[in-house]
Amino acid sequence: MPGEENDGALYITLARYEDFDTERIIVGQIIWGAETLDKLRQGDVIQAIRPTQKRKYDKVAVMATNKGNVVIEFYPESALHAVDNFKKLVSERFYDGLTFHRYVEGFVVQGGDPKADGTGGPGYTIPDEYLNVYQRPHEYGTVAMARTQAPNSAGSQFYFCLDRLERLDGNYTTFGKIIKGLDVMDELRKGDQIIRVSLKER
Repeated sequence: MPGEENDGALYITLARYEDFDTERIIVGQIIWGAETLDKLRQGDVIQAIRPTQKRKYDKVAVMATNKGNVVIEFYPESALHAVDNFKKLVSERFYDGLTFHRYVEGFVVQGGDPKADGTGGPGYTIPDEYLNVYQRPHEYGTVAMARTQAPNSAGSQFYFCLDRLERLDGNYTTFGKIIKGLDVMDELRKGDQIIRVSLKER
């Protein structure tokens, strides 16, 4: 337990504990099953621990545009809903043929809107995750969910960060980062086309 010497014991934190950052070894993180974690109490039994099969989180997205390809890796620990939703839309070929409808120099290039005017979406919305303690900052090449000023209003629109954008931290959900094709990202402009997005093994 935290604060006790207990060889071989593991614990799961229920909040952010900065005091432990230099005192404990982090061996992993729960990326699904958080609702079960919230119900656990002293005396509950661990029935089994088994290795999982390789999951969809091992995949990257390859986005082919008229300017070239970008490769996106995902951060499910930061935004599981956003990652799952993006991959669902990719599997449905939702993004194929859409355009980037917004470009602001030194800020973002934004796409994923079937209406191409900033008001479109998939017909539903997903929960905000920007208050997740494991959220990553808006850095050059970060991929994040666009939304309106209303809470939980993100759907399919996303943006690429063209610079470090600290003012967006804690206000918009980041869920991935471009790991290849940053030069292509820098060339994208309003009206450029997403030809196809596909999921590939790393």
